[in-house]
Amino acid sequence: MINKIIILPLAILLSTNVAYGEELPITLSTNLENVVFDGIWSYQTEWKPSSLTQVKSDNSNFVIRYAHDYENLLILVSVVSDTTPSRISDKALVCIDSKNNGGNMPQKDDYCFVAKLGSSIPTTLQGGGFNAVQGHYQTIENHPKLIAVGGISGEWDRYSKIPHSSYEFKIPLEIIGKSNTYGIFIAIHDAESGNYFGWPSDVKMEKYPFIPEPNKWGLLISPDKSIPEFNLPFLILFPTIAFVIIFSNFFSKKFSSF
Repeated sequence: MINKIIILPLAILLSTNVAYGEELPITLSTNLENVVFDGIWSYQTEWKPSSLTQVKSDNSNFVIRYAHDYENLLILVSVVSDTTPSRISDKALVCIDSKNNGGNMPQKDDYCFVAKLGSSIPTTLQGGGFNAVQGHYQTIENHPKLIAVGGISGEWDRYSKIPHSSYEFKIPLEIIGKSNTYGIFIAIHDAESGNYFGWPSDVKMEKYPFIPEPNKWGLLISPDKSIPEFNLPFLILFPTIAFVIIFSNFFSKKFSSF
């Protein structure tokens, strides 16, 4: 009976959910602790240990790099097509549906984190607001460990040597909770052209408030279940306990036959 109790949860942890819609498969990286959060790719290998998605259209071209370290979501948005950076006016935002429950109106479990070009002061928006003009979002106090900063790309940017706007985010999981599947939306405002564009790329944005309904967002998924509700030491200890119990049970049966 003990064996069954241990093995069943382990099988559940290793199973894979069926996902739908556009997806960003996020990976665990413990090699991003040296990221310099200045808004750009700062040195040769900085964002190399992360996942990559490039989005191109007739009027936009940007790259998303993303990973997690068990405690934070780490995201770089390199906007290759924005070669006329406008300080403060250019922006990028990352929206997270923490419960992945969609809906045609943002709820309190929906958050958006805004980075402005040339600024290290982020803005945090939370759904569930009453003001329709503001898209039913309200500005709330920033988490003390939140980072959302915009800069102009330098020599180490992998996607274009022409200077362009770039943004980095460090979003503590304390804000959104730990889950293996989030709703996610990433948007960019290029002030010079007046264009809004983002991911998923088929979502239309015309003017403020340009954040679409959560049921139109994509998915941020952890295929290996590496953003658990349990902490890392527990996950390491759990299969070890299972192995010890199974191993002990095997030998107890073997020696009882003598």
